[in-house]
Amino acid sequence: MKSCLRLIQISDLHFGFPPGDLLNSGINTVQTFAQVAQRIAQLQPDAIVATGDLAQDPEAEVYQRLAATFARLPAPVYCLPGNHDDPELMAQILTNPPSQPNAQNSPCKQVLLGGWQLLLLDSNHRQHSHRGRLGDAELAWLEQSLAAQPALHSLICLHHHPQPIHSPWMDRMGLEDSAELLRLLQRHPQVRGVIFGHIHQDFSL
Repeated sequence: MKSCLRLIQISDLHFGFPPGDLLNSGINTVQTFAQVAQRIAQLQPDAIVATGDLAQDPEAEVYQRLAATFARLPAPVYCLPGNHDDPELMAQILTNPPSQPNAQNSPCKQVLLGGWQLLLLDSNHRQHSHRGRLGDAELAWLEQSLAAQPALHSLICLHHHPQPIHSPWMDRMGLEDSAELLRLLQRHPQVRGVIFGHIHQDFSL
């Protein structure tokens, strides 16, 4: 059983419709991600986790372009939705690669890789808001998934940040039920880390 994995996290690609300059920022996200993809190819990871806001404009054509882009990467890409994504459309087009026979073909999913499980959460249960919320059902699913695999190292993945990053405007758009999430994780010592997107910068504790 492989206990050491090489994972790459990508996040907040913000592919637009049509492709091109993002919000008159001078940044073409398709071009910038092409550079990232070249680096990913050099690193040869076991898996890639995409932590949301993959689309700036959640149109079918955008997710189709993302699917074609991910298919060229050297490892499976496991996706979860961000606040700019359409979770249902994303599930229809940008489906996660199967990791085991009973894997859910959904943006919210458990992935078993060697001695690890990756738990991909949907933090978009607060409608019409850029703020995040897991909600009771998502937290219950997480608790059940952790309780069922106490011997596996676990990595928790979501879009919204569950801890303040000391940015006043971004912290207003964090995870509303972060206290409930952190209390739950404290009950499961096999959790080795939590990764998230949304903040458009490096951050670690």
